Amino acid sequence: FLVPAVTPEGGTRLAVVERHADGVDVRSRPLLDRSRAVADVLFDSATARLIDTADRDPDAVLSGLANRAAVLVAAEALGAAERMLDMTVDYAKQRK
Repeated sequence: FLVPAVTPEGGTRLAVVERHADGVDVRSRPLLDRSRAVADVLFDSATARLIDTADRDPDAVLSGLANRAAVLVAAEALGAAERMLDMTVDYAKQRK
């Protein structure tokens, strides 16, 4: 997992935490949409490896990742809506 970590000085650093490390708990959540999975990830004294971001601001990196994720989610939602519209039109054409 790529996680933001607050340093003792109050700055932000990026860290990598392995999924199967001690102190990492992943709890799945049920969804109505069974084609995807989501979970809560809890870190309790898990060991992390700090990433050297000397040339980039960690907050800017996280913001860029969030923007890319938002675009991907929007594109997926648009594709799903388009498919549902196509299926609805096809169904409506068959109705008598």
